[in-house]
Amino acid sequence: LAGMLFSVMGGRLRSSPLHTTYRFLATWCVVCGGCYALVFLLSEVACMLNVETELVAYALLDGCVVSVSSFVVSCAGSDLQVGLLPAQEAELSLYPGPHNHGFYPNPDYYDDNL
Repeated sequence: LAGMLFSVMGGRLRSSPLHTTYRFLATWCVVCGGCYALVFLLSEVACMLNVETELVAYALLDGCVVSVSSFVVSCAGSDLQVGLLPAQEAELSLYPGPHNHGFYPNPDYYDDNL
């Protein structure tokens, strides 16, 4: 899972402002997944936690996963400008015409220059 999360990012987010956020969230998901496994091992295999403690631990982990992830996403979105990722800009550069409008093509360019 950890290898998949870190390798899936690939070149699409590289040199993007979302790169740091994605890396943190991937690491956070791996750590929380390990904590779920640790709670299971302590409660079921080692019999160190009773049922009530296990449920409280799972509830705390659920709260941490949801609250930290949503906090990071909301903080990262506030200072980022909505725009194209570097990979999307590179893909748009393969097509003719000015691309300063994002995904919206300029129909006048094609009428005048063909």
